[in-house]
Amino acid sequence: MKTPLLLSAALSLLLPVMASPVLAQDYGGVSAPQDNTRAARRAKSEKSAPKAAPLFVNATREEPKQAGSPALTKQVNALFELQGKDGSDDEVIAKADAILADSHGNAFDKSTAGY
Repeated sequence: MKTPLLLSAALSLLLPVMASPVLAQDYGGVSAPQDNTRAARRAKSEKSAPKAAPLFVNATREEPKQAGSPALTKQVNALFELQGKDGSDDEVIAKADAILADSHGNAFDKSTAGY
């Protein structure tokens, strides 16, 4: 008498667990959680957005490059390291003056050193 009662009690406890679907991988209609991030939405909008037409068609000025000269990379990095140290103001000024005086430096290097 006790055996069928225990068996039915065990089945009544296990049946709802076995019958419920596993929803661990259900993302609610989105393929993955990473697709619903700000970066993913921005990348998708940049891909789909057409490039804007230039505002000044007859302009002759070239856009400046946002990269330093490879010849001065070590000096600019050393300047950044000196700027992080306390009490190295004179060394920073001397290093910046050396970068400004170097003929290999481009506008990016000189503006970085001048700042």
